[in-house]
Amino acid sequence: MNNKILLEQSPTAIAMFDMELKYIAASLKWMEEYSLQGKNIIGLSHYEVFPEIGDDWKAIHQECLRGAVNKCEEAYFKRADGTEQWISWDVRPWYDDDDKIGGLLMYTVDITIRKVTEKKMEEERMLLRTLVNHIPLNVYVKDLKSRKMLVNKKELEYLGIKDEKDLLGKDDFDVYPYESAVSSTNEDRHVFQSGDPIINRETFSLKNDGNYSWFLTSKIPLRSTNGEIYGLVGLSHDITERKASEEKLRKYSILESKSEEMEQFAYVASHDLREPLLTIKNYIELLIEDYGHNLPEEGRRYTQSISRAANRMEELIKGLLDYSRLSRIKQLQEVDCNEIIKHVEEDLDSLISSTDTKITFGKLPTLKAYPLELNMLFQNLIDNAIKFRRNDTSPEIHISARSVRDGWKFEVRDNGLGIEKVDREKIFIMFQRLHSKNEYSGTGIGLAHCKKIAELHNGNIWVESIPGNSSRFYFTILTGSL
Repeated sequence: MNNKILLEQSPTAIAMFDMELKYIAASLKWMEEYSLQGKNIIGLSHYEVFPEIGDDWKAIHQECLRGAVNKCEEAYFKRADGTEQWISWDVRPWYDDDDKIGGLLMYTVDITIRKVTEKKMEEERMLLRTLVNHIPLNVYVKDLKSRKMLVNKKELEYLGIKDEKDLLGKDDFDVYPYESAVSSTNEDRHVFQSGDPIINRETFSLKNDGNYSWFLTSKIPLRSTNGEIYGLVGLSHDITERKASEEKLRKYSILESKSEEMEQFAYVASHDLREPLLTIKNYIELLIEDYGHNLPEEGRRYTQSISRAANRMEELIKGLLDYSRLSRIKQLQEVDCNEIIKHVEEDLDSLISSTDTKITFGKLPTLKAYPLELNMLFQNLIDNAIKFRRNDTSPEIHISARSVRDGWKFEVRDNGLGIEKVDREKIFIMFQRLHSKNEYSGTGIGLAHCKKIAELHNGNIWVESIPGNSSRFYFTILTGSL
């Protein structure tokens, strides 16, 4: 009787059964944990109170009635009403005064809260792991000896390591060249000793295979509940492409500055050259006009050569001035390309008529452009198409355009001499000529003008050609839509 009272008052969940597994006694804790308060279960079968008990548990009970002791640290128990419980249990026989088995004692501890908490923690851990693995940064956790305790997929991929286990527990000296490892470890030491994070520091990382990367790195101290630092979390964003772009931009800025200086020099030089050149031309013209009849044949040839050279020099200077002025454009305007072509035809009317040239064009767009420069581009291409014609055929030129992203793509097609493949880039370089001055007049500046004008409109220019048959000049004007 005393034992029964002690059992009922026990702070643990315990129940006593006879050989038929009928309740002899149960502690208050037992009644509470299994929601049996207010019920009289004494004398009832355990399986009557818990009809949901399965055959596997019943087999354990029978084994214990034969003298066995069974324990389980974690067991899932789903009640008939749908309630889910996790318990740890201990089932053993009890003995009467004659040392015979009188029934069973069951000790249980409800660990449901612990299991639910563990499940939530595991779910949170998996969520965190998923986020860490899919974040587009190299993420790692280090202990106070700078050994990696956690890494994400991005970090593994960067180091060329497939299995995380091959990296955990290793420090930077195990995976990086000495110089890189020293730099990284010094950063870690600063975080551990000062407690201050490193935020968005540009770091250079050299790998053992010789490849390198630039990172924007942050290292943040990890603290325990009592405030002690026990490690750090590192976040590194690969900015190698950005650094390469910055370097290209820096070099481009230098080249642009040099280009501006050269353009300014060309402008000043060509401008200053015009005055003495005009003086030479004027004196040569006076010499020919006033004294030409007194000069011998050889003298007249000399003066005519000087006059022709001066004219060519004037064309070159004019070309240089026009080229240097291209960079001074400021304001885009609405331009009707159909009107541009009509103006070019008027300007080249004499040349078009004398060569029996046929120019056709479909409906061309109205777009944002620099009108004078676009006029120059079309005029240079049409002038070239007429100039470099075949002797046996009248020039035929067709102009068309189609819409592309951010602008328009133009085609100027002719039936002229064509251009060899090796020369198709060279023709857009200043002063590059494919023919001698005796064969075709010109300065070698026209197509360089065209290239610069296309680039001024954020576009490009190129040529496709069948030597001896035709050429197709393409250029883009990428100044957006009206």
